[in-house]
Amino acid sequence: MNTNEFELLEKKYEEMLNLKVAELEERYEKTLEKELSVIAAKFDSLKVISRIINNINIDGQPTNIIYEIYNQMCSNIEIEPMNHIDFSRFIVKWFDYVVINKKVAGKKRRIFIRTYPKVQDQCPVQDKVQDSVQDVKV
Repeated sequence: MNTNEFELLEKKYEEMLNLKVAELEERYEKTLEKELSVIAAKFDSLKVISRIINNINIDGQPTNIIYEIYNQMCSNIEIEPMNHIDFSRFIVKWFDYVVINKKVAGKKRRIFIRTYPKVQDQCPVQDKVQDSVQDVKV
C-alpha cells in the first residue's frame, strides 16, 4: 500500500468517525432535552412533594391520604398534579420510601414506610460527643 492509498483510507476513516460522532451528539442532545423537559414539567410538583415530606411525617401514613394533601396543595397553587400512581412512585424513587400493603380496620391500605433513618435521627451520637467535649476543662 502506497502513501496516497493510506492517506485516502485514513481520510475516509476520519469522515466515518466524524459522522458517527455527529450522530451520537444529536441523539444525546435529543435525549437530554427530553429528560430536562420531564424534570421541568415535574419541578413544581417536586417542590410541593418536598414541602409535604419536610412538614408532615408520612412514615406509616396511607398513600391515598398523602396524595389527597398533595392534590389539594397543587390545586391551591394552580399546578397540574401527578396521578396517584406516579406520585407514589416518585416518592419511592427519590425520597427513600417503600409502599407496603397493610390491613387497617379490615380494609387493605397502601402505606408509606421510610427505608432508612433520617440524618436527624442520628444526632444523639453527636450530642454525646459534644457533651463529653464540654466536660473536658482546660
